[in-house]
Amino acid sequence: MTPVPTPTELASRSLLNPQPGQLHFFDLFKKGKDGLYAKDLLSDYIIGMPIFAVDAGIIKAWEGTLIQVPFTKGFRLRKGKGGGGLLGQLHLGRPFLGPDGKVLRLRGVLWRGGDDGKEELEESDLTSVDAIQRHPNYDTWLSDTFYCGKGKDDGTYVQVETFDSLKRCDENVNSKPYVPGQLSISRVIDAKEENEEDGGDDEEQEAEAEDENNASSSRFNSNLEEEKARRHSPRRDIDEVATGYVELSEDDDDYDDDAPLSPSSSSSPPAEPAPNPEPEPDPEAEPESESEPHPISRARRAKSDSTKLSTKKRTPFQELEIEVTILTTYKDQNGHRDTTTDKCGVRNSVAETRDLVERSLARIAAREGEGLEVLERIRVVVKTGLSSDKHKERSVGSVREPREFVEAVLEGLDDEEGE
Repeated sequence: MTPVPTPTELASRSLLNPQPGQLHFFDLFKKGKDGLYAKDLLSDYIIGMPIFAVDAGIIKAWEGTLIQVPFTKGFRLRKGKGGGGLLGQLHLGRPFLGPDGKVLRLRGVLWRGGDDGKEELEESDLTSVDAIQRHPNYDTWLSDTFYCGKGKDDGTYVQVETFDSLKRCDENVNSKPYVPGQLSISRVIDAKEENEEDGGDDEEQEAEAEDENNASSSRFNSNLEEEKARRHSPRRDIDEVATGYVELSEDDDDYDDDAPLSPSSSSSPPAEPAPNPEPEPDPEAEPESESEPHPISRARRAKSDSTKLSTKKRTPFQELEIEVTILTTYKDQNGHRDTTTDKCGVRNSVAETRDLVERSLARIAAREGEGLEVLERIRVVVKTGLSSDKHKERSVGSVREPREFVEAVLEGLDDEEGE
């Protein structure tokens, strides 16, 4: 969960207000996954970029939500007074200008920047993503505004952490004390100015935020203890197998940053387990016995007799191994062929697999940009089960775009588990 910052906390945070060309857009979000800039105050220019990027399909909604102050679950602007719904903060820093050099209005907010010179800025007539992309200066504007005058893949920052989902990134950020980013500058908000903007109700807003933070901390500690107990439990049924993170479909757009740590947890203290009148055999008591059913098989039978898991929740990671291999044959202008293998690796999460596939396809697209003709892309393998004799495999040959096939396989995992 992302705690709601109080006005006092916001007043103490530094402001990220770089000039266009100073910070590559994808470096910003790689750093965000490592916890850098995720809690900083942001200029209207920095806030406007991910809004356009999500609406234009440049990044996913969950990646935009890495920026915690203005955005909440589903990549929505947080509610509040002033600043277009940004928890009462004023419009800050540089404005977000469109390819016509005028201030853009996105998500109903005019991203005009701070007070300095705002009266001289004119609002753009480009009111949609399509209109912006059709502007004759769009390509130059995109390169200069987002990519420091270079290309999409020309960032220089190398991500340190391997977290690649909103839940894991948020937990990583929230577990550490706030540290300003390298380009962020210290900013002191005038208390009188803030009072006038917020209508003088800062104390009430701060008290409500602190109450919510205290409640969330209590829920987190309770859920953590329950999580530890469940991890050491000798048996877990199908709904308790996923002791890790349950990934959400559709790029994690439905991720709830107010949800408890575990999918089966709640805000109330965990109830005492009822005694079992007829103890069943421990599935881990004799792991070498051939007569003992595999725990996954028992889980599957239990699942087939009950309601299937929602398609929003993927197969628990103990039952799922995903390996995607894309073999690509290139032919250069002289007719010479070269075959490369992009192994996306074995992953236990559908969301992580999607991201790895996208990265591999981006590398392939980069080679196409070098003038190499792509002849084929083949082989996608999905394994379910913990042993080699309990897996399903699919392969595809000679397809131009493997993305749709991979997605179809991933989407079909729930149905296969119910067979």
